Amino acid sequence: MWITRQAAGGNTPSAAETGTVTLSGETLAVYLQGEKRGLSLFSPGGIVWRPEVGDTVLTLTTDSGGTVCVTGRLCQPPEDLEPGELLLKSRGASLCLRNDGTIEVSGTVVYSDVKEEVSL
Repeated sequence: MWITRQAAGGNTPSAAETGTVTLSGETLAVYLQGEKRGLSLFSPGGIVWRPEVGDTVLTLTTDSGGTVCVTGRLCQPPEDLEPGELLLKSRGASLCLRNDGTIEVSGTVVYSDVKEEVSL
């Protein structure tokens, strides 16, 4: 059995895998088939995030089996989030852009440091 799996490439890592974040901060580590440290972190343009220890994240591996990067975190959209709507969420605040044009903001403080008048 083992020889058959080896011949068929049974131990070749997948290009995309999910794993659990074991270190977050300056050094990012994810447990896949073993712990991988010093991973690169990617997200959509304009969004900066840092996964928390214990998060389930999606990782990508180069075809040479080299660089592994974290591309996103497993999410559970709320039931009231309609297709096409956007929710940005941290532990303490959220911003939801609804299809009907409304913007829902939750958290403790909302402010603007814009010095000039802005018309919408």
